[in-house]
Amino acid sequence: MREILFRGKRVDNGEWVYGYFVKMLWEYIIIPLEDENTVYPVVPETVGQYTGVTDKNGRKIFEGDIVQGEAEEARGVVEWQQAEGRYLVSVRNGYDWLCMDDDDWCVIVNIHDNPEMLED
Repeated sequence: MREILFRGKRVDNGEWVYGYFVKMLWEYIIIPLEDENTVYPVVPETVGQYTGVTDKNGRKIFEGDIVQGEAEEARGVVEWQQAEGRYLVSVRNGYDWLCMDDDDWCVIVNIHDNPEMLED
């Protein structure tokens, strides 16, 4: 069974928190796996789900991660592609898509902390 895990940037201090994702009324929160009695409001735009795939170094790959493949042009953002029903890597501003299993990916950073990493 695939591990269901989310991450998001905390509203109060901007740090990443990992766990269960819940939308309660007007707030988006993450409940940490290690402490289910604590909740952290998170910035909605930063919430991303774990893809179920790890990179070549064993690091979990989340939506919004910027990944680099073996080929120079194989760099992009991990996104859910509804038409395909799976996570793909969006390269060149969403005009090309690469499968997560087509390359040996490495997480560089994420789009929320370093959007400039995608600029040519």
